[in-house]
Amino acid sequence: MMTFLFPQTCAAAYRTENYSAYVIYVHDEMINEQVNFYTNGELPGGLVLNPSTGEISGMVTSFAQSHSFNVGVTGTHDTTVVSIMVKDGPIPVITIDFPSVIKLTKDQFFAQQIIVSGGIGAISYGCHGLPKGMRCHQSVGVIYGRPEAFGGNTVVTITAIDSNNNKTYKTFTMRMIQDDS
Repeated sequence: MMTFLFPQTCAAAYRTENYSAYVIYVHDEMINEQVNFYTNGELPGGLVLNPSTGEISGMVTSFAQSHSFNVGVTGTHDTTVVSIMVKDGPIPVITIDFPSVIKLTKDQFFAQQIIVSGGIGAISYGCHGLPKGMRCHQSVGVIYGRPEAFGGNTVVTITAIDSNNNKTYKTFTMRMIQDDS
């Protein structure tokens, strides 16, 4: 399975501020592993794509404009369109957008991106209370894995912290089911 999880419109970039967001590519149940990214099109001024990590980062220039561009994975035909809106400040408070309930099926692979808006620079992610077999990718913000346990609900707390140590939390429920019924 090969999938891009990066939203077509990512977090806004603010002029003269640091920016960081990741293109997320799931392949063989791994996140951004052993792939190289490329871009076809113009990124907003001051931003670059790191081909080995998928991170789009940099200091947004004062004259930067919003752009849409293609990001692909070398050696595949997989591409996605990414749009970055460039705005003037003030930068909004950091918030997490994530469903309140996630249904997981035992032994089936699952991946869900944590969407964060606001904040400054790179975002670090943490997850407390994930069931056995599930992981949280701290730099790209994806909850993924194959749940090994089933039955009942698990309460999970997501933490997102920006480069200025601004922090936010979101609690949600993982509902564990044995099969699709």
